[in-house]
Amino acid sequence: CPWAPGHLPSSRPVLRRGWSCRAMLAPLAALAGARGLAATRVATVGATASAEVRPVVLYLHGLGEDDVDTCHVRVAIARILGGSFEVRSPTYHPGGDIRTTRFNSFLDALRNEARELPAGRFAAVIGWSMGAFLAAVFQEQNPDLVGRVLLLAPAIDIVERNWDGRPECEWEKYMPKEYVLELKALPARPTIKRPTLCLHGDKDTDSLGSDPWRIKQWAAANDKLMKLDIFEGVNHYLDPLTRPNGRNHTQFKAAVEWSVAQGNVGVSRCQIF
Repeated sequence: CPWAPGHLPSSRPVLRRGWSCRAMLAPLAALAGARGLAATRVATVGATASAEVRPVVLYLHGLGEDDVDTCHVRVAIARILGGSFEVRSPTYHPGGDIRTTRFNSFLDALRNEARELPAGRFAAVIGWSMGAFLAAVFQEQNPDLVGRVLLLAPAIDIVERNWDGRPECEWEKYMPKEYVLELKALPARPTIKRPTLCLHGDKDTDSLGSDPWRIKQWAAANDKLMKLDIFEGVNHYLDPLTRPNGRNHTQFKAAVEWSVAQGNVGVSRCQIF
């Protein structure tokens, strides 16, 4: 990310483009009043002229994303799913401004969107980095609105790592007070209530996403519904997992296919998987 949950900037964040998933920042105002997730950009994978209703996969981006078309994580997911699923990629940065981020209104909008779907829920919720944290929060709050969950390099314990011990008077140097208070009200490690697979790299760190030991603790506390795979030599950006010819890409592909019930990666002893 331009700046990650575990690394606060010294001044106001400046969004910039790059290969490492600069995705999902679309002006909310541009689509104000639109059906469903009003005022968000929706990216549809494999769009066709057909009016066929396809299952909907929700993709939640990393913090500070600004380019839905070139996000390497989303592109990899789209390539795997092809045209059989619609992938929606709303932003939680209204107007593309990271400082306007509000979690509660975003989660409310996701709930409304899921309930309006023909299936009454998302077939899968996939998130990367901060988006993976929000995916976990969403399934905890709304297990009836989620099929399966795929968490990619999730950022957890965000308040502890960024805001605990920091005087309130300093918050505005980094993010507005409202952002911090909303984040503090969310669970640091959401309880897993839906079948969940988590992919994490052993090279990830608290300065980008989360040190692996945090994710291992979280998965162990939710082992009935959560399966964790730690990949050697993989960083927060999931390189080389997302590359078609990259090492362990077949496991990444299997995980995405599993999330939409197209395969079995042996993720849990629980039968509902």
